Amino acid sequence: AGWLTQDFRERAPDITARMKAMLLASPVEGYLACCEALSTLDQRALLPKIKSPTLVIAGRHDMATPISAGELIRSSIPGASMTIIDAAHISNVEQPHAFTDAVVGFLTQR
Repeated sequence: AGWLTQDFRERAPDITARMKAMLLASPVEGYLACCEALSTLDQRALLPKIKSPTLVIAGRHDMATPISAGELIRSSIPGASMTIIDAAHISNVEQPHAFTDAVVGFLTQR
């Protein structure tokens, strides 16, 4: 439920159902192992070493990776910029045009 906003789930039940089906089709062992790995993964010390131009995209309603986490990532990568999209965690699905505009704008400003 936290991957997409309630509004999107109500507006796009077909997309929501497809995403749920993909998740349910994942092998349980693999999903659990992924969750366990992510629960202890901390790569913050590596962020200042990133030298490539970086765009951080944050979902305004993302409970998994809130804006504060995106801001920490942005402020830790030299010269990084950040865009906030009116979505939850899967902003490229929930707001595909805003996501694409942000990415294309970032790539073409270089």
